[in-house]
Amino acid sequence: MEEITQAARPDVALAAQVYALKKAGEANAALLQALIGAGAEGARVATNKPPHLGQRIDVTA
Repeated sequence: MEEITQAARPDVALAAQVYALKKAGEANAALLQALIGAGAEGARVATNKPPHLGQRIDVTA
């Protein structure tokens, strides 16, 4: 029961919140890098179509 009481202390709770916030930031950064990479690759694929295609409607799937 002492562990529960010790975890309820404000300094322990604050440290846990800071740790969780840092981990969430790292996860968001990794997701953002993946999205940027996917967007750059998607733009590269879209530019490889012939000049007569997609002038009025983008037919790239």
